[in-house]
Amino acid sequence: MIILFGVICIKYLPTATGKVDLITNHHSVSSPQTKVSIFKELRLVYIGIIVMGMALAEGTANDWLPILFVDAYQVTHVTGTIVYGVFLLAMLIGRMSGGFLLDRFGRVPILVSAAIIAVSGLAVVILDINFYFAAAGVFLWGIGASLGFPVGLSAAGDNPNGATERVAFVSTLGYLAFLVGPLSLDF
Repeated sequence: MIILFGVICIKYLPTATGKVDLITNHHSVSSPQTKVSIFKELRLVYIGIIVMGMALAEGTANDWLPILFVDAYQVTHVTGTIVYGVFLLAMLIGRMSGGFLLDRFGRVPILVSAAIIAVSGLAVVILDINFYFAAAGVFLWGIGASLGFPVGLSAAGDNPNGATERVAFVSTLGYLAFLVGPLSLDF
């Protein structure tokens, strides 16, 4: 089935997809790029820290949210999974509407707002007031955490000179926080 889908998709691709025109791109291909010193760029380090924080928030919810609700709020496993679905729905809504919001307001106000919303939602969940308040907090947590990683990667790749190294650096920090950070919370 997947192979059939791939064959159908390939049929509708433009004929020059994936081919590089060496004649018109000769100057960009052969121009030497300067070596990028990643750790000396303070802006890039700050972007990496922001991405690490947002990826940690996202990864923690992915790993611990259903368990938290089952243990702390004494709900069933199904309800804990539904709450996790609320988080994923909020992430979807945030990422789907993120392009419009970024075009309208810009990166910095959106990232600041997203961080405030994520911390607010996380605080509501941590305060352990009521299951319904906590579920609303999970929604805020998901909305807030949704744009940190993709916007951070976009900001890291702004400068075309060394964009690959910059994006690789920031994405490595983000995935490190996403994958290793939640596991370290268990210790």
